[in-house]
Amino acid sequence: MADRILTTHTGSLPRTAKVVEQLIAEEKKPGTHRAKLQAAVREAVAGVVRKQVECGLDIINDGEQGRTDYTVHVLKRLTGYEGESAPRPYAGLIVANGHHWQPNVPTYPGEFAGEALHSHDVKSKEQLKGKRVLVVGAGNSAVDILDDAASDAVRAVHSMRRSYYFFPKIVIGKPTDTFVDLTSRWPVPRAVMRKLYWWGLRIVVGSHWRYGLPAPDHKLFEAQDKEKFLRELAPRVRGLATFGPMPVNGALM
Repeated sequence: MADRILTTHTGSLPRTAKVVEQLIAEEKKPGTHRAKLQAAVREAVAGVVRKQVECGLDIINDGEQGRTDYTVHVLKRLTGYEGESAPRPYAGLIVANGHHWQPNVPTYPGEFAGEALHSHDVKSKEQLKGKRVLVVGAGNSAVDILDDAASDAVRAVHSMRRSYYFFPKIVIGKPTDTFVDLTSRWPVPRAVMRKLYWWGLRIVVGSHWRYGLPAPDHKLFEAQDKEKFLRELAPRVRGLATFGPMPVNGALM
């Protein structure tokens, strides 16, 4: 019986620029670049095999160097799939990964001797236990942390510039984002759906005055201009689908 579990790697490994170039050329004109593609693949496979050996893997593979991505390759191997089989070249690429890769820490006048954490650094509710917690802001992460602090901290205080609409995490046994995604597909005018969501909040959560908060100074789903941005962007981007509002982790501003 083996004294350890053998390791391997499944799936694709990054292709070299030469392989990508020849794969695209062969897709455009099948047969005309076959020899160059095979030579580029042999060289790439030797490279990924060497890297897998250096990593200490027991069972190695070719990293799928000679194949395009699965969505294209599967069309040649299986039946019953539909869709475009050739790569679609674009003139540019936008990577919209947001600001989450680097915490944006605000500065405040005065001094504070306690522990100050950005939401990026809060990894567990254990960090909140036995403490008095002040949560500044009303974004999705802030509301998640506030929810944990209300349950596990000695005291939880919330500070925000203005009132927002807050969704519960669960609606009729389903996560709120799932519920909203399902209902946003109903063939109902957007204005009617907004009104239904608003009444749903009044019934499930209640009015703001019930919690000693002023009413929001904006309509539901309009705290940010994301929808306005998408409406302006849609005519200029091919294939951009419209969608309903999407709350995340219980909060939607």
